[in-house]
Amino acid sequence: MTTFPERRGRSGNALLASPKHTTPTIIAATLLAMIVGGCGADTSRTTHADGQGDLRTHSGEVFVGMQPPRGHKTWSGTFGAILLCSQDGKKVSIDAIRSSGSVSPASISYSIRNVPSNDGQLTPVGSAFGSAPDFAEPYADSPPRGGDFLPKVAGAEVIQRCGRKLNMKHGFTELVISMTSGPGGAVTDRQFLDYTVDGKRYTLELRETLVMCGTRSEVRELMGPCKSISR
Repeated sequence: MTTFPERRGRSGNALLASPKHTTPTIIAATLLAMIVGGCGADTSRTTHADGQGDLRTHSGEVFVGMQPPRGHKTWSGTFGAILLCSQDGKKVSIDAIRSSGSVSPASISYSIRNVPSNDGQLTPVGSAFGSAPDFAEPYADSPPRGGDFLPKVAGAEVIQRCGRKLNMKHGFTELVISMTSGPGGAVTDRQFLDYTVDGKRYTLELRETLVMCGTRSEVRELMGPCKSISR
């Protein structure tokens, strides 16, 4: 496994999306358990899986893929809908975020999107072309409506209490990940969120598989629709 912290490319920062972002080919399914190696974790922190510890998500383990926009072999895509919450309502402070995967992207960046209480019309990012918050690429989808994007994750706070049923009207805190890929594609299948609560340091380990289709055999074999990408 290759571990990659945030690496920003010239084209953008991180993140994205809105309910009308349906342009990319998106494939989602439950992610089966995967056996992976160590990723150089901070031994001064206690690492835990999702569903344990103070910081958790509403998303569960997912598998999401995007095919490149037509006519572009180097491109950026954004993945979201990773909704963060505090199990007991304690204030959780994010310290850093990093990812690992079998095919490293040319660049990767992370943002936190805070959406306040609303009428229920503001929804999480699914996946979309381009990199947020500007989505300046010529092929990019339009920016999502509502919420504030924090390009620096260090110091971001999560205060929403985890509940049995997520109600978008109450607002939400969303982790958004943007990657840039060349013709070969990119894969990240684990994310590590370092955080502090009550002065104690922890790492939440997520297993969200995010795929940017390309010509690399590892990418093509991982996701069927990627096989349509010409070499």
